[in-house]
Amino acid sequence: MLYEENLTPSIKSSVYRHDILEADFIIFLFNEKYGSKTDSGKSGTHEEWEISLNSDIPKHVYIKQGDKLKRNDSLQKFIKKEINNKNISFYYYIDTENLIKQIKSTIFTIARDITFNKIDIKYIPKEKIFTAFNFKGF
Repeated sequence: MLYEENLTPSIKSSVYRHDILEADFIIFLFNEKYGSKTDSGKSGTHEEWEISLNSDIPKHVYIKQGDKLKRNDSLQKFIKKEINNKNISFYYYIDTENLIKQIKSTIFTIARDITFNKIDIKYIPKEKIFTAFNFKGF
């Protein structure tokens, strides 16, 4: 996951663990690399995933299609257990251009998820939120 200003993920687990908790929204990009194992025995990506699940941070998942992905057992197990079995939506992409197109097509959903995550629904009725955004429903 890339979240620092220079778009280079930190290799220090304490840094990315903290940064994940500060995020309003997370975009996970999975390709043929599952990530390097950390002191926990899991990849940094897997740790970030668990933190995002436990913190209920909105997320979108993009998985690169390809032969290398099919051969990566660790990543395949992760996708099956953590994404498919938890009914988390995801998108496939074939290259960078296709990924950008996918993200652009879901940008409204991303913005909506961030907004709804920041609004305390207990105090604002859902109908008023939908009216404010001129939203007609799903």
